[in-house]
Amino acid sequence: MRHDEIRQHVHSYFRGQLTSFKERIAATGPGGIQAQRDFEAALSLAESPLDDFMLVHCSGDGPNMLTGFLDQSELDRDLPTETVRSVAAELQKAYRAVLSKALSHSE
Repeated sequence: MRHDEIRQHVHSYFRGQLTSFKERIAATGPGGIQAQRDFEAALSLAESPLDDFMLVHCSGDGPNMLTGFLDQSELDRDLPTETVRSVAAELQKAYRAVLSKALSHSE
C-alpha cells in the first residue's frame, strides 16, 4: 500500500473519531477533571517514540488501535512489517493531533 493511501485512510478514520467526540461533548458536556487527565496521559503516550506507541496501541492478539483501524477501514490485517510501521506512524501522528484538538475542545 502506498504511503499517501495509508495517510488518507488514517485521516479519514480519525476525522470520524473527532466528529463523534465533538457530538458527544455537545450532547453531554465536558467530561471533567478525570477526562482531562485521561486526555493528557494519552497525549503523552502519543508523543512518545514510535516503538513505545506501537507496544501499547499496535501489538498483541486482542483488539487495539491498529486492528480497530484496519477493520473499520476494511484493510487486510496481514500487512508486511514495514507497512505496519508506516500505518502505526500515521496513526500516532493523527492520534496526537486529534487528542490535542479534543483537549482544547473539552476545556
